[in-house]
Amino acid sequence: MHKYTNENFNLVGFSSLITAVTLLFIYGINLFLKKIGLDIQVPFNILGILLIGGTIYFSVLFFLAEKLILRIPLLSKIYKVPNLNGSWEIKGNGKNNKTEKVNNWSGKLEIEQTLERISVRLTTTTSTSTSKSLTAALRFDEGCYILKYDYDNSPNNSAPKDMNKHSGSCEIRFTKDLLEGIANYTNIMTDRETYGTMKLTKVV
Repeated sequence: MHKYTNENFNLVGFSSLITAVTLLFIYGINLFLKKIGLDIQVPFNILGILLIGGTIYFSVLFFLAEKLILRIPLLSKIYKVPNLNGSWEIKGNGKNNKTEKVNNWSGKLEIEQTLERISVRLTTTTSTSTSKSLTAALRFDEGCYILKYDYDNSPNNSAPKDMNKHSGSCEIRFTKDLLEGIANYTNIMTDRETYGTMKLTKVV
């Protein structure tokens, strides 16, 4: 997976919130220890040393928060971070820019995502090529999420002779329920520039 940008998610603000929660958590532990008669301070004690101080608290809380945001629809909506993890069936329609030849194809899109990283992998049904994302950006616009990414496409041995390794870009506009999407893509090759559209349907 690689890092991606999210125009609507403030990672710095989110980290600050987790930091505040971490300090409150440590303060709560200190109060509890004092209440039961242990006049020691976390993380400046044996327990703190074992947990490597507040850094561990922050890491654990950030990890839990990251999992919760992507899995709880309400939190995902508040922070505008959609859970795109999963597989998508694709129906594609491509056109050669030079010959204007139309090609209908199908495939599968797989997305793996966290708050900070994402991976988009597309494999055609005929298994002639596989594309993998290199960079990506996510934004929320007009009530839906839009994912734009650049990719490298690598043909396998069964691919047509005129299909070479190439790069391209794709923009996917997801429906509000994140179950479908419409995409536009462009393959950039010196001798075979193609473009087209894709219809995505999530595999539930």
